[in-house]
Amino acid sequence: MKKIHTTLLGASLLALTVSAFAADSAPQSVVSASNKPQVLLKPDLWGLVATDVAKIDGKTMTKEDLSKAFAAQFPDGKIPENITQQQIVSAAPQFLRQHIQTMLLVDLAKDSGVQMDADIAYKQMKAEWESLKGQEAEQLKAELTAKNTTLDNYAKELASKPAIQDTLRIQNWLKKKLAEQPPVTDADIRKFYDDNKSRLQPVDGKAPEFDVVAPQIRAYLENQKTQQFLTAQLANAEKSRKVEYLLAVPPRGFGGCAPSGCTPTCN
Repeated sequence: MKKIHTTLLGASLLALTVSAFAADSAPQSVVSASNKPQVLLKPDLWGLVATDVAKIDGKTMTKEDLSKAFAAQFPDGKIPENITQQQIVSAAPQFLRQHIQTMLLVDLAKDSGVQMDADIAYKQMKAEWESLKGQEAEQLKAELTAKNTTLDNYAKELASKPAIQDTLRIQNWLKKKLAEQPPVTDADIRKFYDDNKSRLQPVDGKAPEFDVVAPQIRAYLENQKTQQFLTAQLANAEKSRKVEYLLAVPPRGFGGCAPSGCTPTCN
C-alpha cells in the first residue's frame, strides 16, 4: 500500500477519471437562427448512461447516485467543463466498480470495529505527515506552499471530507487484517529468488545478488499478498451482498486498470 499522504494528495479516483479525458474537449453547442448569436448549452452529462447502474442487497443504485459520487471526487464537487457525455459513458463502468468496492470495504471495516471520524482522521494524517522525511517531506511542503496553507489546516480540511475518512478507515482495516495473516518470510523471498533468478533484470550480464534484490522481492510479495486478500474479500462481499453490475463491467480486482493507465491501487 502506498503511504496515506500519497493517496490523499493523489486522489486515486480523481486520477482515473481525469486521465481518461482529453484536455481539448469542449462543451457541445447549439446554434440558433443565423441572425442570432450562438448559444452554448451543456447537456446532461449522465444522459447517455442507463438509469439503473447496479443492485446491492436487492436495492437499486441509479445513475443519480453514481453521478453524485463521481462529482464528489473533484475539488468542491465541480466536474471540469471539458468533460463530455461520451467520456462519462466510457468512464462510468470503471468508476461504478470502484465506487461499489469502496462501499463494500468501508462496510467490512465498520463491521470489524474500525472507528473513524474527522478528529481521528485529522490526528492520523497530521502524525504521519509530521514523520515524513526526505523527498516525501519536500513533496508535502511544496503541496502546502502551493495551497498557501499549513500542515495543520490542510489536515483539518481533508479530515472533514467523508471520502478521506473512508480511505483511512479502509487502510486501517486492511493493516489490521493483514497483520492477522502469515507474514512474508525470508524463506518465501529466497524461494522466489531461486525460482525466478533467470527472469530478474541482469547486472553486468549476471543475475543480481540475492541481498541486492531481496527488499524489492519482499515488497513485491507483500503487495501481491495484499491484492490477493482484497480480491478475495471483495468477491465474498459481492456474493453475500448480491451485487449486480448493470453497466459493462471491467475485470475484477480492487482498483483495476483504465485504458489510459492504472490507479494507485492497481498493480
